[in-house]
Amino acid sequence: MMFILDEQKNYQLALDVANRILELYPGQIQSYIDTALEHKNSGNYQIALNMLNNIANGSINPDLNFLGLKKTIGTEIRNLVHIKGGELDLGNVDAKYLNNITYDARVIFDWNNNDAEFELKFVNPQKRFFNWDHTDLNNSQRIRDELDNGYGKEEFEIVGAEVKGEWLINITYLGNRNSNNDAPTFIKCKVQYNFGNPNQKTEEHVLRLYEKGKEELLIKLNIQ
Repeated sequence: MMFILDEQKNYQLALDVANRILELYPGQIQSYIDTALEHKNSGNYQIALNMLNNIANGSINPDLNFLGLKKTIGTEIRNLVHIKGGELDLGNVDAKYLNNITYDARVIFDWNNNDAEFELKFVNPQKRFFNWDHTDLNNSQRIRDELDNGYGKEEFEIVGAEVKGEWLINITYLGNRNSNNDAPTFIKCKVQYNFGNPNQKTEEHVLRLYEKGKEELLIKLNIQ
């Protein structure tokens, strides 16, 4: 539900959902970062920064291991400091997060079902491609960490001299690791163009995965 609300830019209701999920699942690390990011989406920038900072230093819940989302957490803090720093109290932010980072595009994927196996294929403007697998066969240690700590998120950065033009990101759904798990599987793709620059722009798309083995277009990017 939160994926759809984000796609519709209904951020206040998405924040309500995120807060409820955090209440229900305080042992899942993604519950914390999702709530922080929904505060950011809703314009509660200081609350978002405080939460992200406390996630980064582990004080938000010392019993949890947030290492699986360390990269994303750091990037979110840097970006929030850069775009809203003049309005925020940065006194508790570690100095390592005060430098800005920029990309032609940042692409973040979230999925609701950690049992889901799928393959992402990135096709660049030169028609070359690379794959990222979320499968027990090729990424079993990563999936175990997701299951142990409660998250389903990955991000990629697009930057460089040859990235301008049209990108395709395709996805092939391979089913669930647990055949008894028939929960519907959704994947959300958030694209932040000109990341870290004054003209940063965000798009979000959600796809429900149905048919096993079928490669389908998840999103088309136009990087200028």
